Amino acid sequence: MTTFHIRVPPRHIVIPDTSVLYSDDKTFLVNRSFNEFWESYGREYDFKLLVPVVVKGEILFRCFKSAYEASKRVKESLEKITRITGFKYYKSIDASKIKRQLNTKFNKWLRSLRGKLLPLPVDEIDWSAVVRKSIWREETFEAKNGNIKYEKGFRDCLILETVVNFCNSCNNNSEFTDMKTAFLVNDGVLRESAVSRLRSNPTFSVYDTIDNFRSYLDFTKEERSNEFIEYVINKANLRFFNLNDRNSIYYRYDVRGQLKTKFKTYFDDPKISETLTDLERAFGSSDAEWTYANKGRFIISSPNFDHIENKTFFWVSKVEFVRTYRMKLDQLVPVVEPPEIYKLLKLIFNVNWRVDINQGT
Repeated sequence: MTTFHIRVPPRHIVIPDTSVLYSDDKTFLVNRSFNEFWESYGREYDFKLLVPVVVKGEILFRCFKSAYEASKRVKESLEKITRITGFKYYKSIDASKIKRQLNTKFNKWLRSLRGKLLPLPVDEIDWSAVVRKSIWREETFEAKNGNIKYEKGFRDCLILETVVNFCNSCNNNSEFTDMKTAFLVNDGVLRESAVSRLRSNPTFSVYDTIDNFRSYLDFTKEERSNEFIEYVINKANLRFFNLNDRNSIYYRYDVRGQLKTKFKTYFDDPKISETLTDLERAFGSSDAEWTYANKGRFIISSPNFDHIENKTFFWVSKVEFVRTYRMKLDQLVPVVEPPEIYKLLKLIFNVNWRVDINQGT
């Protein structure tokens, strides 16, 4: 029987990747779920937030692109008003000013969380190794599904080098003594590259979502040992879904089939959608007909710990279904040749399940 020793929950340095901070709504620099997590757990745990400077740059670029595109639409509207009225309407929007304002907004957000920027260790990076890995599509340069067109890029490499350099040197900094590093990254290739490079570092851990990190922290409230926490989380991951185990819950209870039967209307109706494009409003109508653009796919996230009752552990697993639909364009008046119009159907299910886990097994 394995013996686990209870330890005090460790203090954490939290390093988020762009994939965790990214917000679809560009009025927010980072997604609200991260801010909510920090607001809730930051009061209870001793966190230090470190944001790689490259992550900051990626976020600012995406927000700048959205703001600048909006500014161009403003300019076009003013030019149209000028043509209609015969009077000059003109408003210049300076791109460099937008960048400065976004930089100020980001710095204000980071200070509000008492966070700091993690600089790029330019002088410490083995640039010859970076070049070699880019040529041979290694680590973050790995091609997606073998397709070179979708290979991972240089920015992910810089984030990886920043995290690796920090983790290998933070023990020399008294500010980070006795702290663990939690790297939050939803990008599979970057995550696997970080695990490979820092496998021998006992203070380093990777979490693919904020929810997974939250599950770990919630376990520490149960006064369980860190060894036991890791053991249970790893076991839970395989218990709900294991591609090679037909006895895992997902297959044994036909979770996919149950969802498609119970929520058949949602699966069959593409009008239940999170994405509605401007093109559809311009060319289509509420009576438009849609056809499958692909078969769709299920995405299964790692389970999140909910609570414990005696020896029974309760979990919630998020199962997503995503399918793209194409509008039948033959219904449209052929004044011009319209572009193809797509709609994304995204269904999110929270599956509650439980399992008995003995501390000695």
